[in-house]
Amino acid sequence: MILYHYCSPEGFLGIMQGKKLWLSGLHNMSDYLDGSWVAGIISDVFSELSSKYSQDAINKVATSYNHSKFSPYVCCFSEDGDLLSQWRGYASDGYGFAIGFNSDIFPCTHEIPRMANLGDGNKEKLNLSRIEYDADKQKSLVKHLVEFALIYEENGMQFDANLMQAQSAYLDTISLEMGIQQPFPYFNTSMDTAIRWLIGYAVIAKNPAFHEEKEYRLIHAPLVMASRTTNKTTQSLFELSEPKYRISRNRVCSYYEFDFSEHIKEGIIQEIILGPKNETSGSDLRALLGRMDKSDIEIKKSKASYR
Repeated sequence: MILYHYCSPEGFLGIMQGKKLWLSGLHNMSDYLDGSWVAGIISDVFSELSSKYSQDAINKVATSYNHSKFSPYVCCFSEDGDLLSQWRGYASDGYGFAIGFNSDIFPCTHEIPRMANLGDGNKEKLNLSRIEYDADKQKSLVKHLVEFALIYEENGMQFDANLMQAQSAYLDTISLEMGIQQPFPYFNTSMDTAIRWLIGYAVIAKNPAFHEEKEYRLIHAPLVMASRTTNKTTQSLFELSEPKYRISRNRVCSYYEFDFSEHIKEGIIQEIILGPKNETSGSDLRALLGRMDKSDIEIKKSKASYR
């Protein structure tokens, strides 16, 4: 599948010359509810289930969720390479580019996002996920996961096996629809497992108002440990690169780099689309691409009549 990364002319030049994509903190995204949208759904679900489960169990699940959240680093793509709202919002109001990447070449998994852990070994450091915008699906999946957690909190292993298998079967079905190649671990589950899925789902569920973006995310969540007293980093594992820093919107922001240089000859970049206001000459662009060991990248012009 080709996924498109919209960027400014400066960003495009940096990506093509450096052969790197930047993954920025989720907390720095344009949607201020990014990463916290699911928290509102969970709150609604708790209210709906308050007569079915004890308040003590609800409080414990809520506390576990809040204490387990993580903030990953992401690079955003769209299924659509010529979308006017994307040109306006992410490509210098139409003066930028959309780079079409072959996502099948990304060295990544397709699981529910989670923070790296010590047992990961040689596991890929990137995860590719499609964003879910459907409010009904969001509510349904969150409710099933919350119920899993509440049942385990209240009953431990003394639960209705038929009910739990039915819940698990539903989660498997909806996960496959989302492109998650990972069955829900019903036979090796606990409240913590359900919580991990909830916090991972929070990374890929988004406000339906953004649905036309048709977003996919390349996600990186390294394990970084720090001293509780000094806040000094004591250990960092499974990092994609050394952490980098830049100024964005008058803030210091951290990011990681995905170096795709070794995948150029494989065709990781399939096409480049010039924005509706972009007047870059074909000869200049072909000269740039000729330096990348991959001169057959298709060049297109946006069909949007926007000026």
